[in-house]
Amino acid sequence: MENLTEFVKYCKEHIKGDEKGEAQIFLDHFFMALGYSNGIKGAGAELEYRMRDEHKKSTNFADLFWPNRVLIEMKKSGEDLNRHLQQVTSYWLKLAGKRPQYVILCNFNEFWIYDFEKDVYEPAEKVNREDLPKRDAPFAFLLPKPKTPVFELNREKITRQAAKLVDHLFKSMINRSENREHAIKYCMQCVLTMFAEDVKLLPDDIFSRLVKECIQVTKDKHGGDKCEISYDLIGNLFKAMNESGVTSGGKYKGVDYFDGGLFKEIIPIELTVQELNYLEAACAKDWSFVNPAIFGSIFEGSMEKDEQHILGAHYTSEIDIKKIVDPVIVQPWKEKINLASNSGNPLDEYYKLLDELREFKVLDAACGSGNFLFVAYREIKMLEKQLLALIRENSLKPEHAAHLREYLVSKRFVSTKQFYGIDIKPFAVELAKMTLMLAKELWVTQNAEIFDNENALPLENLDNNIIAADALLNDDGTPREWPQADAIIGNPPYQSKNKMQKEFGIEYLNKLRGAYPEIPGRTDFCVYWFYKAHKHLKPNCYAGLVGTNTIRQNYSREGSLD
Repeated sequence: MENLTEFVKYCKEHIKGDEKGEAQIFLDHFFMALGYSNGIKGAGAELEYRMRDEHKKSTNFADLFWPNRVLIEMKKSGEDLNRHLQQVTSYWLKLAGKRPQYVILCNFNEFWIYDFEKDVYEPAEKVNREDLPKRDAPFAFLLPKPKTPVFELNREKITRQAAKLVDHLFKSMINRSENREHAIKYCMQCVLTMFAEDVKLLPDDIFSRLVKECIQVTKDKHGGDKCEISYDLIGNLFKAMNESGVTSGGKYKGVDYFDGGLFKEIIPIELTVQELNYLEAACAKDWSFVNPAIFGSIFEGSMEKDEQHILGAHYTSEIDIKKIVDPVIVQPWKEKINLASNSGNPLDEYYKLLDELREFKVLDAACGSGNFLFVAYREIKMLEKQLLALIRENSLKPEHAAHLREYLVSKRFVSTKQFYGIDIKPFAVELAKMTLMLAKELWVTQNAEIFDNENALPLENLDNNIIAADALLNDDGTPREWPQADAIIGNPPYQSKNKMQKEFGIEYLNKLRGAYPEIPGRTDFCVYWFYKAHKHLKPNCYAGLVGTNTIRQNYSREGSLD
């Protein structure tokens, strides 16, 4: 701690925050403060680590790389570190075999520490340089004798706790014979409402207060299992969220219009006291820290195990999703932006790219609870934000600024309506639609800037974008036509050729093989998605799918990679 105090003092006196001129000096003194007498070299880390991209025949340099320990990227003092997450993630993805669990973004004043095994978008901790002497626990993994770091916030733990409480609510309603579809819809409405409350899209903790009121009224009436008033108090809030405009008065004053399709059908439910207790405990969580990318997968995981087996359901971590989304979506767009930056008229080119990005469509034809679509939405919004920042930086004349103001007022933003999904499970489809709605809520409330003119509400209706259907076959046995898209991503269901007949039945297999005679019959189930993605893609577009290693072998290879 004493060394860190000296480091802070040294920085105040000698470091101005120039990325190119002072990053190495800053990092070397930081490592000495951590206990390495010879600084970076003594630790075994490497400055300006060279990363060759054979595909693009180019070389990038990471500011500091310590194999299997940390990747650090420095930016100038005061720089918005959010703008550089895609860059450092792309570096990290190139470090196969040596990837560290932890990544740090630093602008000389702040350290943003990411644990990529847990969350790829939100830092596990943000530490101001001035606070280093009393907040050294998050850096324990960098010490000469490394320890597990202690972070104040564990988003994965919060997400799992929140999902478990909603799961208890759902199962309680099912166990007392509430209609399954109604219970699913009700739980989804509760989840979106709790998110909205904690990102301040609803006034004055209104949902939490209504739940507490229901519990208190039941207590005042000396108990009983059911709470009659919950039918009206919570049901009427959902109705207010589905009415155009802002509620002008009464108990629901200030409630805005959400739309999005989730509140199109309101079916009030009379909850039990125990169910209200589950809701009260869920409301106590800070839902702005709940991660939608894994919430849906955890909640979906409550389905019966035999159904998971038959359908080949799989949970994919965020960082594995990034391994698909980065080369399929992010890198091609980064190349376009780099070309625009080096053109004769970059400002015009940035506007063209922004218009193109806002027409870019993504499909996941085995979308599950929507985690791939969530990650793709976040990445494309980050690209949009980068383009807007470049436009502002290059709008140097008054007429440029006027054009930008006019453009922001008249043009729409990257929208959840650009994302499409298909899944055979209706429950998963409802989760996927909710996940994308939450993605918009979180992005706009946490990342959009006021002069960009983007609003979180109303949400978009995704009923026609994400559908419950067999992604391969229509009801009459003909091949299903997929929505047109510029990128296809996902984790299609796996089922080996030896088990498909047992799991799906001979009638279904005969239809499948009749619809796709080009695919050898003895292939893994996921091969059909590889084949369809290849046939469906437009020229100069990309697909990225997770598959079993059998797609490299024999018949499965013929139907997929070949």
